[in-house]
Amino acid sequence: ACQKLLPLTGNICQICGITLNDTSITLCDQCLNKSHPYQSIISCFWYQEPLQTLIHEYKFREKLFLRPTLGQLMLEKIQSHYSKKSENHYPECLIPVPIHKKRLKERGYHQVYELTKILSKHLSIPIDLKACRRHRHSLPQSQLPFQLRKDNVQHVFEAKKISYKHIALIDDVVTTGATITSASHILKQKNPELLIEVWCLARTKPKNKM
Repeated sequence: ACQKLLPLTGNICQICGITLNDTSITLCDQCLNKSHPYQSIISCFWYQEPLQTLIHEYKFREKLFLRPTLGQLMLEKIQSHYSKKSENHYPECLIPVPIHKKRLKERGYHQVYELTKILSKHLSIPIDLKACRRHRHSLPQSQLPFQLRKDNVQHVFEAKKISYKHIALIDDVVTTGATITSASHILKQKNPELLIEVWCLARTKPKNKM
């Protein structure tokens, strides 16, 4: 009964995850005319109630008992997505979006890494915590207006040269996409042929563009 209340994504753009009103198309206008450093965003749910409160409690209020439930919900959606693909090729590794060591010390845990461990265990995909790191501390994105978020995450990540061909960048919530875009750009600089998918538990529902 509770699962029926979850804000499922419907017909969305296969790249950026925006809502599409026309079920006969797979890409929005923006993605048809603009390239992204990542191939697609697989968003499991919209960042709406009741899931929004659960994520907030888990992320900011140390309600770690929510981790197994949120991780399982994410896992089921990822598995469902890949089961519908003609070529069922999972990524070679999972990379949780890094947080700065100062933020880790303040919070006491890396909420995205904790979710990634559940995905890694059940999908048998290794986690790489060294491929990308956050070397500059910045303000939390959630505290900034949308128009400032892109500048806030500029030059905060650095990456090492990697040999992977296909990775998944894991995040809990994607809002403007500024953080995942910045991290993806850095990874692509080290390997221009790298295929990057973004897996997120929830995505802020964008305004319709088609």
